[in-house]
Amino acid sequence: MEFIGREIQKRTNKCLKYIFLLLFSGCFFASLRWSFAQELPIGIYNAPDHGMVSCLTFSPDGKLVTATDKGKVYVWNTEEKMVSTKFATNESDMLIKVVVNKDATLLAAAGKNKVVYVWNLHTGALKYHFNGHLETIFSLAFSPDGNWLASASSDKKVKIWSLHTGILAHEILIHPKGVTSVQYSHDGHHLVTACYDGVIRVFSSQTYSIQKQFSPDAGRMRCVAFSPDDRFIAAGADDRTIKLYDFNNGNLKRILKGHKNDVYTLGFSPDGKYLASGSLSNDLIIWSLETTEPVNSYTKFYSLVDVAFCPDGKKLAMADFNEQVKVMDVSSLHIHSSVQYERLQFTHKKGFVLHPPKISIIHPISSAKEMFQTNERSIVVKGNVQSDAGLLMLLVGGFETEVKEDGSFEKEIRIAYHENEIIVKAIDKDKKMDHDTMWVYRPFDGVTEQPTTGRKGKDYALLIATNEYDAMHHLVNPVNDMNTVAKELEERYGFITERLFNPTLSQTYSTVKKYGSKQYADDDQLLVFIAGHGEYDPIFKEGYLVATDTKKDDDARVTYLSHSNLRTLINNIPCKHIMITLDACFGGTFEQELSSRGGDIYGGVGKDEYIQRKMKYKTRLYLTSGGKEYVPDGRPGQHSPFARKFLEAMRGNGGDDGVLSFSELIGYIEKVTPEPRKGEFGDNEPGSDFLFIKKE
Repeated sequence: MEFIGREIQKRTNKCLKYIFLLLFSGCFFASLRWSFAQELPIGIYNAPDHGMVSCLTFSPDGKLVTATDKGKVYVWNTEEKMVSTKFATNESDMLIKVVVNKDATLLAAAGKNKVVYVWNLHTGALKYHFNGHLETIFSLAFSPDGNWLASASSDKKVKIWSLHTGILAHEILIHPKGVTSVQYSHDGHHLVTACYDGVIRVFSSQTYSIQKQFSPDAGRMRCVAFSPDDRFIAAGADDRTIKLYDFNNGNLKRILKGHKNDVYTLGFSPDGKYLASGSLSNDLIIWSLETTEPVNSYTKFYSLVDVAFCPDGKKLAMADFNEQVKVMDVSSLHIHSSVQYERLQFTHKKGFVLHPPKISIIHPISSAKEMFQTNERSIVVKGNVQSDAGLLMLLVGGFETEVKEDGSFEKEIRIAYHENEIIVKAIDKDKKMDHDTMWVYRPFDGVTEQPTTGRKGKDYALLIATNEYDAMHHLVNPVNDMNTVAKELEERYGFITERLFNPTLSQTYSTVKKYGSKQYADDDQLLVFIAGHGEYDPIFKEGYLVATDTKKDDDARVTYLSHSNLRTLINNIPCKHIMITLDACFGGTFEQELSSRGGDIYGGVGKDEYIQRKMKYKTRLYLTSGGKEYVPDGRPGQHSPFARKFLEAMRGNGGDDGVLSFSELIGYIEKVTPEPRKGEFGDNEPGSDFLFIKKE
């Protein structure tokens, strides 16, 4: 795509020369095979900004989308030939690629200014702008599941962006030269790239390891595409040919010849029976993939830059790097429309409304007044969920849960003693939500379940994690970290846990205050674990936790939870032994005075006596993932570096005596970068400790 600007003048001169020669030879149109040359376009779309149309696509529901060299994107109503939505970048540089996701809810564009823009296709709002590429971006591709966006650049990198968190999730760095094209397979399992080194590479979309590669010895590869059924990969190159590979066995099925210059744009028909291709000689050819012969061609171009079939199978759009886009009628080819097009056409019918997801709980049936009661350590939650827009995620008790094709789901959830609130939450691809709540009660059996250490106290844990934010970029790991820590606390150490997912500031306050009104025994313990965004105000020298509804422009910080307020809230909870753990940026500003503890002076003391001694003293200890600095969230689907070491300590089962102390916990995590911070706050007494006591 980089050649567009500098080739214009050269091609203009060539074009005039060819027209002169052909007119005098009397064969200007006679040399064409059966073609569009005798047909008129069924639609001509002029760029409103008088810019040159540099790329185009059709959305899965059949809308024409065009982008220009002035950084503008237009979505057209093809029936009225009018712009329905306009999108503008922050710059006026040329856009080279524009794409729409599978459900026609997001639009992305990128080009010479090295930035990827992602908009909400319905509202026109800018959702993300991704920075990170150092040179021109040639290609973009949405993953079929809607979770990722891939970008390819002449800086030799392919970047994978999370569409949930708005952050860079992965980089593919093995290309030795510029990457000109990237596309996901339609099943979402693979990612294919074309590179200026002449190699086609296929990667796993899960591990990003190379699965296959093809080296056709055809010069620079300019474009690549999967067929709709993922059986074939088509690649256009500098040797004027198109290579068609069998994806399953890697064999070269056919070489398509007919262009007079480098092939740089490709597009499969929705049913995979035809392939349209364009070249630098400004000719477009439609190939039958059954016969691998041309069935149609068009050469009346000034500078052909892009081509795309409409998913209805009846139209073909062509961009000629001028102010116009021509749409031709290809209904005579009897191309079948795509399944996704038919689905979206149904949902877009007049009067049809995309309803939010709907959850139905089959088991257990309960309410806050009539709790479901069980003596078992776990129950299986069963239900159904329906979604018009397609389900993005289902969470049962905070755990992501698989939903079968018929909408049914099952999830085993561990049950603590006494009341258990289990929330089932469904989120569709339009970000609409539904939730249902069930209450389960498990009575405490003081005879059979009583710990044998002589200690009668209970261990509680309040865990709070936030992935999603209204005004800040999302995170990927806090909820996963929280769920895994909670499971370890429950299963290994017998903690009674409560989890709070993506809470508002009010929900956080009310939940913490609830623990302030509970009754505690003298040897009860409470662990408070908080993971999410954190901020620091250098003027007031105060750290803050960020809630899901925190406002970015809140100078007074009234929508934040300050560390000083949090210290006061936690310190006043009437539990004698409390430890707070913060896995958030600037967590080390929770308490400025850091303290350290000496070696273990209880080496010769038995387990029961050790526990009893520690329980004599009031405990107020804190542990954070860093100091006055940003801390990493970690790779998607994994844990933050701090949470990883915290879990490693938990899984040590407390060593030989089955007791993991605060100081022993520090020994596991103190080498994490950035360095964690530990210390006392509030009314902590000398000699205190917080103990994780293994279940017996």
